[in-house]
Amino acid sequence: MKKPPVLFVLCFALASFVTPYVHAVQSNPKQQLARQLTKLMQVKRVASVFLSKCTTLDGSYLDPKRIYASDPNYFGGVSPQSTYWPEIVATYTKYQAKACHAVTADDYVNFYAREYEKTMTENELRATVKFFSSSSGRHYNSASIAAGTALQSFMVDKMSVAVKAALKDAQTEMGSISAKYSMDRR
Repeated sequence: MKKPPVLFVLCFALASFVTPYVHAVQSNPKQQLARQLTKLMQVKRVASVFLSKCTTLDGSYLDPKRIYASDPNYFGGVSPQSTYWPEIVATYTKYQAKACHAVTADDYVNFYAREYEKTMTENELRATVKFFSSSSGRHYNSASIAAGTALQSFMVDKMSVAVKAALKDAQTEMGSISAKYSMDRR
């Protein structure tokens, strides 16, 4: 008796598992509409731009220069003038890149599509797709993306001032707690 080739059996088994899923996706109009909406709203492009900015340290709350400006002792005496400073920056760069790569643009798309499918009826999705397919919808989406980008910069600026002030307050309070503890270790 001749044995079927392993590769053929493996491909047949894989196709058997994938085919029902592909059919379910193709036959689910609500899911198709939700995916179409993510394309019209350019979720993947917006997410890609956001994620590319995510890995930039300069000006972020993880920027070692910003941290040093708030608390010169934060890095144990290592300052931007130190020969060890590039190691501090490299460590923070590696940390931020690792955190930023935990989510992909496709993850954003899948998330939005699931949320749209879950929270909107098929008729609402159809109407929304129709609107975003129109000239007004495309114009609105472009304006919304631009406003969202501007909002991110605005929030970073506002939050950096607030974080700096809050960090100083927290450091003062932590110093008081530490002083109390050194007098009464309980």
